[in-house]
Amino acid sequence: MQTTALSLEHLKLLGFVVPPGAEPHSCISGVKAEGTISYYGPYQKLVHEKLEGLSREIADSLIPADSILSEDFPTMIQERLLAFLLIASSDSMIHTPNNTSACWFTIRMTHPDAIFQIPRWHQDGRMFDIDPDSPGLRSKYATTLLGPTTLFLDLPNTAEMTEYLTFSDVAKPLAEANDWTRSQLSETEAENLQFRGIVAGFFAERQYKTVPIEPNQVVRFSWGHSNSPVHSEPDISGGDRVFISLLLGSEAEIKRMAQFRGTAYET
Repeated sequence: MQTTALSLEHLKLLGFVVPPGAEPHSCISGVKAEGTISYYGPYQKLVHEKLEGLSREIADSLIPADSILSEDFPTMIQERLLAFLLIASSDSMIHTPNNTSACWFTIRMTHPDAIFQIPRWHQDGRMFDIDPDSPGLRSKYATTLLGPTTLFLDLPNTAEMTEYLTFSDVAKPLAEANDWTRSQLSETEAENLQFRGIVAGFFAERQYKTVPIEPNQVVRFSWGHSNSPVHSEPDISGGDRVFISLLLGSEAEIKRMAQFRGTAYET
């Protein structure tokens, strides 16, 4: 059930890739090799042609739970990825029915790291130029198969994040001195951490809570809007993490995104 004060238009909690209470809750016990695997191309091709091979590639980088046979592991990964894709696409058909033909799918597998012990609170900016004949709010879908879930601030008015980053008496001089923007706060990790600390302190002082999200639960959140949810990667210093996300769009939109990122769009 949605308990956040944020609008359902901008943040919505969806179903689970593994039903709550199912055994094993996660078929993954750890990450063997860190890495990011991405796909830009037609959504149907991902589901019907590419997913099996991607699942084997992903399984090779992960460590199965003790109770999982190695020969069954790729199939279990594929089942979870497919469940995620179907939950996301079904919701998107209601939310943005004219923009689901293509996608950017990614999975990030990481070892413990202290980099996010100070949260990186931010809002996602524009991911691609939206087709002029297909306006409307766009969203990203995500879930975590292993490790802590993404943090979302339950702000009564998410626009306060933009106001703070732009106008705060504390943050503005620091941002201007370093030519920081919301999407690119700094060029060095030390400066980035300094600014992160200021933003984290701002929210901590106001005792804002995070939205409760369960492992394996899919979340939809908007991007490129002043009221898009404020979120951060979780503290991953305590263990491995496996995070997956999906962004749907028209073929032209995802092609532009792939071109901007210097990667290939599969046809």
